Amino acid sequence: MEKIRIRPAVPDDAPVLASLAEELGYPAVVEDMYFRLTDLLARTDHAVLVAHDDRTVGWIHVTLQRTLEAGTYALIAGLVVTGSRRGLGVGSRLVAAAEEWAAAQGMVAVRVASNVLRERTHLFYRKLGYIESKQQKVFGKPLRRRA
Repeated sequence: MEKIRIRPAVPDDAPVLASLAEELGYPAVVEDMYFRLTDLLARTDHAVLVAHDDRTVGWIHVTLQRTLEAGTYALIAGLVVTGSRRGLGVGSRLVAAAEEWAAAQGMVAVRVASNVLRERTHLFYRKLGYIESKQQKVFGKPLRRRA
């Protein structure tokens, strides 16, 4: 695990980030991932970090959230580690790097939401000291694009 390095993502990472997202069940077209990644990299309130040795084996996306009811905090918006590297500390290293970034931004708390079906993920976050604070349902509604 000592070979693993954490670094900021770059636009050329888009293909492997898309592939890793698919491993987690989030289909991603490389061109769409490239657009999303370059957009996020241009923002100071987002960080995308990758774990790599001889190849990229994981990524984390953390963002600053500002809400009226809860104030300001960092949110882990996504975390993926390739299947062959899960359970080897890669995810923990990525979370630690995201927490360091959040602290450097002045945040005093980090939150993460996890699908209720991902019980292994829940254990992972609990092991890292995260405490379950609520359960919720997520609703969405597509918007029509204006011409």
